[in-house]
Amino acid sequence: MIPLPHSSGPPAMPTPVKGCAICVRLDKARQAARKRGDQSAVDKYGSAVVAHHLKRHRGVSW
Repeated sequence: MIPLPHSSGPPAMPTPVKGCAICVRLDKARQAARKRGDQSAVDKYGSAVVAHHLKRHRGVSW
C-alpha cells in the first residue's frame, strides 16, 4: 500500500467505484477484517484495493 500525503490519520484509500462489484467486495472484506482486528488481512485487502483501482480505474480519482 502506498501512503498518500495528508495531514493526519491512516493512509488514504480509494473509494469504491460506483457499479464495480470488485471494488465493493474488496471494500467490504477490508472493513470486516478491520472490525475483527486482523491487521494482516486489512493490509492484504488494502493492497488489493489499491492494485485493482490502479489497474481498472486509472482515470477515476481516489
